[in-house]
Amino acid sequence: MKRVLVTGAGGFVGARILDMWRGQFALCAFPSDTLRTADENAVLRFILKEHPDVIVHTAALSNTQYCQQEPEDSFRANVASVWSILNLVLMFNDYSKGLYNAQFLQLLALGVIPLVFAIWLGNKIHDMINQKMFNRLTYCLLLAAGSIILI
Repeated sequence: MKRVLVTGAGGFVGARILDMWRGQFALCAFPSDTLRTADENAVLRFILKEHPDVIVHTAALSNTQYCQQEPEDSFRANVASVWSILNLVLMFNDYSKGLYNAQFLQLLALGVIPLVFAIWLGNKIHDMINQKMFNRLTYCLLLAAGSIILI
């Protein structure tokens, strides 16, 4: 039986998916509010523990008033968690295809330098502009990166 991880299982869509698929799949879900506060390592540990075949991502903070009052929580839950889960899915997919070899590790090591620079630059930009503008810029970059993945 396929194992399905449903994020946002306590929400409107996620709860209905759990109800509809109960008995058809081995279902698992993140504990309530985990993705809003979890970092990428916590998400990875949970996914490794559950080892799902499929991830259905329905988690989101949908209360717009709360999102406006707590933009950092909103960003972490609605953008950063999606980014983390997508990266983990891609990583597992690449691993299962045998793409992690010596050449890949050499390229990964070379990528550390631009990564450190990008983190430094992102922090500098964040300090120079307001949170709303930084979020918009981040959303645009995420959409562009996601589009490149799909191509």
